[in-house]
Amino acid sequence: MPAPLTQKLVAAAIAAGKPADVADGRSRGLVLRVRGPDSWTWTIRRYAGGKAHRFDLGPEWTLDEARRLLLQFDLMSERGSYAPWGYGKSEWNLFLTRQRAAKSGATLEEHKEEGLTHRKASRMFKQCIPDFVAEIARTRRETTAEGYKWSLQVAELKPFHNRLVDEITRQDMAGVVKAIADRGAERQAELVTVALRRFFKWLGSDTEIKRTNVQPGVMEPLLAPERTLVEDDGSDDDGDNTSRVPTADDVARIMRWLRDDAARGADGSPVLERDRLAGQLLVYTVQRRRYVAMATKREFESAGALGGLWRMPPIHRKTAAMKQRRNRGLDIGDHVVPLPPAAWKVVKRAMELAGDSPYLFPAVRPRKAGSEKKSMAPASLTHLFEDVTGNDCYPHSMRRAFGTTYARAVRMKLSEIKLILDHSEGVASGDVTKTHYAFLDGTHEKWALMQGWVDWVDAAAARGPI
Repeated sequence: MPAPLTQKLVAAAIAAGKPADVADGRSRGLVLRVRGPDSWTWTIRRYAGGKAHRFDLGPEWTLDEARRLLLQFDLMSERGSYAPWGYGKSEWNLFLTRQRAAKSGATLEEHKEEGLTHRKASRMFKQCIPDFVAEIARTRRETTAEGYKWSLQVAELKPFHNRLVDEITRQDMAGVVKAIADRGAERQAELVTVALRRFFKWLGSDTEIKRTNVQPGVMEPLLAPERTLVEDDGSDDDGDNTSRVPTADDVARIMRWLRDDAARGADGSPVLERDRLAGQLLVYTVQRRRYVAMATKREFESAGALGGLWRMPPIHRKTAAMKQRRNRGLDIGDHVVPLPPAAWKVVKRAMELAGDSPYLFPAVRPRKAGSEKKSMAPASLTHLFEDVTGNDCYPHSMRRAFGTTYARAVRMKLSEIKLILDHSEGVASGDVTKTHYAFLDGTHEKWALMQGWVDWVDAAAARGPI
């Protein structure tokens, strides 16, 4: 039998921040669940109908308040069909919401209807997150949805998870992002700010406002604190924060290692053929690591003896780049990269290894237990390049190798570089069919550019670093 809790013991457990379930010996089923620093909640545990039930009360209560809520819970449970784990769950949630509102001193907008007093409908912060993430996943990349999900679950936001969303103010959220920035996570503070603005915009949308009572635009002015000044911050999307331009020797070193069936990682384990093929395709095409990692089989098309084509749909591409195309009157269609025979051979082998997966480079295992396997993670390519013996270049560095080292060697024009790197590439509206034929018969100017680069890479790899 656990000993009765005291407020002092509660404060000590919360301050320690170590994951633990601390039961109250005085109140059966009342548990303080500590999940980490600044993350805890009161919980009521009950067994009914052969099943275990858990009811989170939130973190805002004192020990005495949590005990009083437990008493009310037991009173409702004695009503039989109105027990909180049965038809009375909504009644319990309404009671808990009223208690929370009263504690926070919120002014409730009420109206009379058939002799009953009702609060305008709203929902708790944590209840809205799954629906919001699902909506983002429907309209954006999966990684965007996951990013928003984790941003809304940072420790500083946990105290608001059991609050009604229409009670949360911009000043509340400004305090949250400042607390994140103050612990040195300035980039995370910016990401959380973006997620909060998008979250509350959705909560106040025409489709959700009746359920949330959140007013449109309430979080629009929310800004993260300005970053601390850091000189020469040239970071990009794969950890490459240098401006070093890879040489032919660098490209040769990387490509020879990627082609070596006996290649081993930094920990001594064999490197997956899938990863080595993905790395080869990245070098051959000089596309961003995300494009390569998340490529699907349907994006690739055979071009006969010429090799093949890789068509990257707009969903892979940066919003700013697509907006730039619109402003210039350009088509916002696929970004097409020709694949000479050496590169097309890599794609065909990857398709064989992928089996029935729709992805060219499928994940080894699901990201979460029970979920479907999707593509390899873009970060895997960064780790792969870090394992290359004697290499200090990143996946993104290959774009500099193409746009600087190779471009200078063959005197390539800036406009030609952009055609491959997709900084502002596009075709005039109405010319899509004509352009498609040009790709298939090898007359499109991109073929000569890509064939020259692939030949240069192969020659460097055959020669090896000097």
